[in-house]
Amino acid sequence: RGLIGASLGGLFSIYAMLQKPEIFGRIGCISGSFWYEKSADYVRSASLRPARRRIYMSVGSREAEHKNNIQNTMIRQNKDVHESLRQKGFSQSQLSFTVEEGAVHHQEAFKRQFNAALSWLYGKNRSRS
Repeated sequence: RGLIGASLGGLFSIYAMLQKPEIFGRIGCISGSFWYEKSADYVRSASLRPARRRIYMSVGSREAEHKNNIQNTMIRQNKDVHESLRQKGFSQSQLSFTVEEGAVHHQEAFKRQFNAALSWLYGKNRSRS
């Protein structure tokens, strides 16, 4: 089963996988709100084996612009979460991370990344690991 979400939905998608790894094996996290208090730390500390999982992550290169609060860490926090998953043993064929050049935190960017997430998670050219 898969789950794809954007913003807080992206954060929730990762959280659902960590809470119910036997249920969710394909996750799309689009502009995940890992700036939310302790969320990135939770992912880093979670025990998770990469077996038979695929995770697509994306974030826009301009998401932190004009943010004068903790949300200005959006890009860095997404990169940190990606790196922590990589350190848990996820291979390149199991874990994708994209920074969409010029994209801001908006549903138009989320829609573009949703199609990319579906293609990467379930595409014909991908192994069904």
